[in-house]
Amino acid sequence: MAKYRNIATVLLTSLVAMVVSCETDPTGIVMPDRQTEGIMTAICKNGQPLVVNVYGSVPYNDTVRTKNIGEGYVTAVKTDGARQRLYLAGGTTSLTFDEIICLPDDKLYLNATVGNFILDGRLTMPSLIDIESVDTLSIDNKMHIAVTITDSKESYDYYQLQVYLRKYAGGVIESEERLECQYTHSAFSIATPLLETNTNLVGLFTDESRNGRKMQLTLDAKIDDINAAADADSTAIVVRLHHHSPEYYYFLLSSAFAEDYLLIPALGLQTAYSNVEGGYGIIAGTTLSVSVITLRQTK
Repeated sequence: MAKYRNIATVLLTSLVAMVVSCETDPTGIVMPDRQTEGIMTAICKNGQPLVVNVYGSVPYNDTVRTKNIGEGYVTAVKTDGARQRLYLAGGTTSLTFDEIICLPDDKLYLNATVGNFILDGRLTMPSLIDIESVDTLSIDNKMHIAVTITDSKESYDYYQLQVYLRKYAGGVIESEERLECQYTHSAFSIATPLLETNTNLVGLFTDESRNGRKMQLTLDAKIDDINAAADADSTAIVVRLHHHSPEYYYFLLSSAFAEDYLLIPALGLQTAYSNVEGGYGIIAGTTLSVSVITLRQTK
């Protein structure tokens, strides 16, 4: 069951814990007992093997945020019949399932029976949404970029659009850096208040206002930033469209709020979206579509 712990609930729980069971540190400050919480995370990306992390976290402790929680097995199952069970040895927190390749629209089930914890998570991978077209127009000192996409499904969907400047040397990619753009379409407004402090949210949006219809997303890049790559043999604009599962979208937003607004350093308390049963963590997925627009041909 998905859990979204708001700060009021966490504070109330902490106060109760202080009364029922507490310890006193050398400074005389009364703190709750520090019990390890089981955490499982997996961010599935289309076309890539599943990677699962299982570990423990000790709340109310600034020095022990993650720890190994013992030995056990982690099992991954897909609805197409693919299944793999791996052993998590002591001292290890990450496993790669080379027989479980994440694909669009896949449904996955994860179970980690490790140490004293039993953690479960489920995920439906988002579909792959193609970029229909990318149009560019230079006006004054800006490059206006219009990206057109269509999602035919009649459901709310969650996306992230980012633009990169790619430089080529000798016919191969020399570098690729994200362009700082002004996102002018109203759909991007959800993450605007947090962008200055959390770049993980750049280009985050939903299709709630245009559900199941064509969308043309607009953004502006500075010409000077593009011209700075004039020393390259050739340059290109790379548009990356991520289609996130709802869990990943909620996790990104809630993590940003927790990091930037609701963190209480003395207690280590944060609010964050979780969809792991038996503990905490995030099981989420994302698919990626890419469009490359050449700006200047090879010299």
